[in-house]
Amino acid sequence: MRKKQLIGITLCVCLMLFLAFVPAYAQPAAPKAIKIGIMISMTGPDAAIGRPAKDGYEMAAAKFNKDGGVYVKEFGRKYLLKFQS
Repeated sequence: MRKKQLIGITLCVCLMLFLAFVPAYAQPAAPKAIKIGIMISMTGPDAAIGRPAKDGYEMAAAKFNKDGGVYVKEFGRKYLLKFQS
């Protein structure tokens, strides 16, 4: 009888230690929009292509956002795009 109690206590201690050291993974918070950083030159020698590039990014984002944004599989829904320069 004493041996069964010792085995039961040992298993309980092992289970508690196992549960204590298992990391708890939280779901990441769902963003309101997806922010995409862009590097464009608005001054200097590359300024001639910077403004049209920025306009192109904004037009692309407007097109995606018109359709509801882009679908993110992890969160199971669509999110709007925002470009930051």
